[in-house]
Amino acid sequence: AKLLQLQKNYLEALRDFGSLFEDFVRKASETYVRNIESSQDEQDFDALARKWIDCCEAEFANITSTDDYSKRFGELLNSYFGLMQHMNHMQDQFAKISGYPTRAEIAELHQQNAKTQASIEALEKQIRELKQP
Repeated sequence: AKLLQLQKNYLEALRDFGSLFEDFVRKASETYVRNIESSQDEQDFDALARKWIDCCEAEFANITSTDDYSKRFGELLNSYFGLMQHMNHMQDQFAKISGYPTRAEIAELHQQNAKTQASIEALEKQIRELKQP
């Protein structure tokens, strides 16, 4: 039940975030057409492509500079990380039930291994120093 709710929350946040960009192409296209019409000089494909990119970048900047964008993007990230956290918890529970090591156990083993490696390197250094005349 919790997984379903978290998935639903994520999909709603994704849909809300995506709706910010519904008019993106239309607005960028309108700006592009105005720029092309106002320009009297002949333009090659590269110049037209650069103008299109400039229009898209400007519209993207308009969208991403709003408080609404920040709010919706934050909600999207929060719902995504909540879903991932729950899925990781479920994965750990499955690993534990199946007799496999959990993430925490693997992390602890990795930490112990790193400490052991550091100790070995320190001992090797001491041995080298002792061997020097």
